Amino acid sequence: GTQSEDGSRFVERILTAVMSLRKQERNVLDALTASLEAHLHGTPAPSLLPGT
Repeated sequence: GTQSEDGSRFVERILTAVMSLRKQERNVLDALTASLEAHLHGTPAPSLLPGT
């Protein structure tokens, strides 16, 4: 488990993203990496919605 509300929220969000990506048969590591790179560069994160 996590030790804080923030930690629990982070886990919820990551697991939701992982499940959405798997349902769409998208590469989870590639998608999460792209999201982190976008955050670091101050650009919009890639969409988790299908076909976008």
